Amino acid sequence: MKKLTLIIFTFVLMFTSSCHKETKIERYAREARETTAQCPMAIDVNTVMDSMTYSVDSHRFTYYYKVQGVSDSILIVNKEIYRRQILDRLLNSPEMLPYIKDKVSFRYIYRMDSAFNAEPVMDFLYDSLL
Repeated sequence: MKKLTLIIFTFVLMFTSSCHKETKIERYAREARETTAQCPMAIDVNTVMDSMTYSVDSHRFTYYYKVQGVSDSILIVNKEIYRRQILDRLLNSPEMLPYIKDKVSFRYIYRMDSAFNAEPVMDFLYDSLL
């Protein structure tokens, strides 16, 4: 009898867990965790992505980067050019369209590699892209 009860319980548990459909919020959080697991990730010669998070409260993906081999003054002077480039990539990427349609916001935080725990040299927030 105990064996039959255990078999039925296992079957019910497997059935109910296989019926669970991942919500968008669960998927976004999972995608952020999976991306972070691949970090550090070289973006270009000077930029490395450290991690990515998803915040349920703000419905936002945040990307954390370290920049090396470039002076912070160059980044600051060209900040608006970088802001526009990131925005253009977001808006022109077919992969990002479902997130944009779901009103996800995006934040990109850049710190100098040598400035551990320092204030970001660039911090871009993109809200309401539609």
